[in-house]
Amino acid sequence: QIRDFIYDYCGLYFDIESKYMLEKRLNKRLVQLHLTSFKDYYYQLRYSRTRDEELSTVIDLLTTNETYFFREDFQLKTFTEEILPEIMQRKRGTGDRSLRIWSAGCSSGEEPYTLAMLMLQNPELRRWDIEIVGTDISKEILSMAREGLYGKGSFRSTDDYFINRYFTESDGKLRISDQVKKLVTISHLNLLDRKRVSLLGQMDAVFCRNVIIYFDLEAK
Repeated sequence: QIRDFIYDYCGLYFDIESKYMLEKRLNKRLVQLHLTSFKDYYYQLRYSRTRDEELSTVIDLLTTNETYFFREDFQLKTFTEEILPEIMQRKRGTGDRSLRIWSAGCSSGEEPYTLAMLMLQNPELRRWDIEIVGTDISKEILSMAREGLYGKGSFRSTDDYFINRYFTESDGKLRISDQVKKLVTISHLNLLDRKRVSLLGQMDAVFCRNVIIYFDLEAK
């Protein structure tokens, strides 16, 4: 029941092989809430006054927010060298100088901020209106994205040039510059919430690289 409820809510799918992992992670909440069974927890998720907050906690427990700057460089290279010039050429023909990119499942913000840095590196885009929208279902991880403060694990694939140009040291970590931040909007979004997704409006490119791995075919 809990598995199906989570699936209906946000598309996260757990097959029978994932049952142990699901039980192990959710069992922490049973202990914290002083509940004696998963049935009690199911009712809590469905009917309690704090159901929205609890669902948010469940999502934080069940999703793996593993990410870092310039992840999967070959895909980013394809975007900047092939796809982006094609989009820009098409838009020039209409006189449109705006560019909107969606990072759907932005986690702690490394992906949208990477895209922003790549946009800033392109001199042809200096007079363009650029908006990069990062969304995620985990409210806890979004607070990290908004803060823009990162430890060394986020830079395992980052050239020193970008670190020196777009980051400053802060309490033993690195903080993203305001120049990068101003191009990025961070928002909470459940991808299966069609009404709210429709409010995003038209996008020129969508990055959804490490999100739909959690979905079954229907949700994809």
